[in-house]
Amino acid sequence: MFLVCWLVSFLHFAILYCSSADILSPAENISKVFSDLLRDYDNSIRPDHAGPPVVVDVNIDVLSIDRISEKEMEFTIHCYFRQKWRDKRLQHSPHVNGSFLELNAQKMIAEIWRPDTYIRNGKKAFIHQLTVPNRFIRMRNDGYVLFSQRLTITARCLMGLRKFPMDRQLCPLRIGSLAHSKRDMSYRWFDIKLYEPEKNELGQFVLTYINKYEEDVSFYLEPDGYASVLAADFVLVRQQGYYILHLYLPTCMIVVLSWVSFWINKEAAIARCSLGVTTVLTLTTLRLGVRDELPVVDYSTAMDIFLIVSFCFVLAALVEYIIIHYSNLQRMQRLRRRRTQAEKEQAISAADDNSSRKKLRDATTLSSPERQVLKPNHRPAHNRPFLLSNAGKRHTSGKSESGALLHHLPLLRRASTQERQSNDDSEEVRPNLAPRSAGETKIDQIDFWAKVAFPAMYIMFLVFYWIFYIFVT
Repeated sequence: MFLVCWLVSFLHFAILYCSSADILSPAENISKVFSDLLRDYDNSIRPDHAGPPVVVDVNIDVLSIDRISEKEMEFTIHCYFRQKWRDKRLQHSPHVNGSFLELNAQKMIAEIWRPDTYIRNGKKAFIHQLTVPNRFIRMRNDGYVLFSQRLTITARCLMGLRKFPMDRQLCPLRIGSLAHSKRDMSYRWFDIKLYEPEKNELGQFVLTYINKYEEDVSFYLEPDGYASVLAADFVLVRQQGYYILHLYLPTCMIVVLSWVSFWINKEAAIARCSLGVTTVLTLTTLRLGVRDELPVVDYSTAMDIFLIVSFCFVLAALVEYIIIHYSNLQRMQRLRRRRTQAEKEQAISAADDNSSRKKLRDATTLSSPERQVLKPNHRPAHNRPFLLSNAGKRHTSGKSESGALLHHLPLLRRASTQERQSNDDSEEVRPNLAPRSAGETKIDQIDFWAKVAFPAMYIMFLVFYWIFYIFVT
């Protein structure tokens, strides 16, 4: 009897010892359990094959949104991507390493079935490898499997840029199965959120919220089938501070600078033309530099409208001076023609005056013998009969010459009148050549009204622009 009791006690302690040995070797037990689970396991067949669909719960913790490219129409997120499903073939005893098995070895991860999840609108993605591949699997004893990865995903985001840079973008993320329809695999959202919600400012954008939902889309492998798809829309509002400092303010300053030409003398053609051309080229360079960040689209953005209107104002300031310069040249040509005509008329009047004076001198010379006849003692007595005989003749000729002199008096008066008129014309030409003529005053009024009209119209445009794009649209 004593021997029997001793044998029973020995066997009991031996069993306890063996059990304690197994507990002290969890790695060996995990390997043994995993090997036992995979003994008849086929990782190419989904759980519950030919049965109900596998339900895959997806959880995404967004660490950051690294890049949003308008030109490439894409955005890049850095996230923890987790999937959970149940595989009854992987159920195991609960006493092994607590309630779950943790598999970090890539060989073990590759030996179990995993959903063929892919990003439907993805362009590229990679798993972080620093310092080891950032993924692991946990298997609970009831068969639930948690598969976690750290990914960087670049997805396509079709952006509407009509209100750029006052726009709000909605960038989607579409998740689904590559080769299974809804009859084989169904996806559900567990959650998607920012890992650090307080850090929602992403450079130019602010992430306002994430709208998640589930949808069914047509499955390309089955004409009558549907695929389960998870969708998450990242609603991003663009920050305008960068564009106000680097686009709107410089453009407004260039436009205002172009108005300085209205205060420059219209005779300073080099200064005004240089200022106009410089502002036009500067604004063109600024527009091309900002436009390089955007894709080629077939519509105008809010930025394009602002830059085009501002460019028109700058160009109009240059055209305004061209009009003034051309009008001033026309005025000067008219003045030169009038002066040339006045000089010609003055020369003709002077020639007529000289001709009249010459005729007057000739007439005066011809009438001088008559005065000699009136002096009888001027000649000797023996000559007086001859003089007297000729006196009648000369008296007669003297009368005719005096009549000729009287005939030339109106011509002298007319020459004197023409001389006075030519002097008056020369006096009229001088005011036309003065710096403040009537034509010049009209030209200066163009600059005056430009000083008022250009700022008023541009301010009206700015008010309408901001009201329309901020409040109306």
